Amino acid sequence: AAIRAAGGRASALAADLASADACAALVARAFEGRPTPRHLVINAGIWLPSPLAGAAGDGAVAKVREQLELHVTASFALMRAARPLLSD
Repeated sequence: AAIRAAGGRASALAADLASADACAALVARAFEGRPTPRHLVINAGIWLPSPLAGAAGDGAVAKVREQLELHVTASFALMRAARPLLSD
């Protein structure tokens, strides 16, 4: 509301960032109808508690993999999708 009150535009978009196709679609929706962007801010993340202590097969490694997938791979997919749309 404060952004709009100051004359700016703001929107909230949702996507499954585990999918590279969804990342590309999100970038396309975010930039649609707007001037050529100069920056991309990625602020997505999750925290799944994964204690170091525990037995193999307790799911902790899978939780860490899921976090890395979102934090690293999704960020790459978003940057890759946005690169052709960003100004130099």
